[in-house]
Amino acid sequence: MGAPYQKTLTLSLVAAVVNGAAQSQSGTAATPLTLNGSLVTGGVAVFDAPRRVGITSGGNDTGITFTIVGTDYFGRPQTEVLTGASGATAQTLRDFATVKSITPSGNTASTVTAGTTTVGSTPPHVLDAIANPTSVSFANIVSGVVNYTIEETFDDFSPAWNVNTTVPTWFATGMASQSANSTGSLTEPATMVRLTINSGTGTVTTRCIQGLAARTA
Repeated sequence: MGAPYQKTLTLSLVAAVVNGAAQSQSGTAATPLTLNGSLVTGGVAVFDAPRRVGITSGGNDTGITFTIVGTDYFGRPQTEVLTGASGATAQTLRDFATVKSITPSGNTASTVTAGTTTVGSTPPHVLDAIANPTSVSFANIVSGVVNYTIEETFDDFSPAWNVNTTVPTWFATGMASQSANSTGSLTEPATMVRLTINSGTGTVTTRCIQGLAARTA
C-alpha cells in the first residue's frame, strides 16, 4: 500500500522570437554564426524558458547541418546537430535554456536566422515502473492562449540512458492539442510523461497523480 504519487508540471512560454539568437546573416562552413539577436546577452542567447531552437533558412540548406551548443533545463551542457531546412524552419528535438554557439557544417545557400519557436516541453517526469495496475491521472489548468499536449514515452531510462545523447520517442496521449482546462488518464505502463506547449503564449500547470494502492511484489 502507499499514498498516491503526485507531481506538478508547469510550463510558461512567451511569444517566439525567430531571430532572437541570430539575426539574418549568411553562414560560413565551420564558422559560428554571430549571435546578435534580441535575446543575446554577453554573447549567449538566454530564453524565457527551456524551449526548442529554430533555424530558418532562406535557401536550401538540407545538405548541411547546424551544431547547436548550449545548456538544458538544469544548466548542463547540451549539444544537438540539426539538419537544415529549405525555405523553412528546422527545429531541435531538445529544449535549450541557452544557446552559446551555432555552427554550420557548410556554407548556407542564402541567409539564415536563429531563435526560439512556439514549442517547449517540461523535463520528463519518471513514473513508478512497478505500480500495478498502472493508473495515472492528469488535471491541466490553462492561463493565456496556448495549445498543449501531454506526451508519454516507453523508452528505457536505465543508467545507460543519457539525456545529452539520447532523445526519447514521445507519443501524444488522449490529451493532445488541448486549449482549455482538461483532465485525462493513462492506463498503459509508460516510463515517462511530459507537458508540451505546441503554440501560443501563457502557462499550463499539470497535476499528475499516480495511484500506488496496489503494487507487484
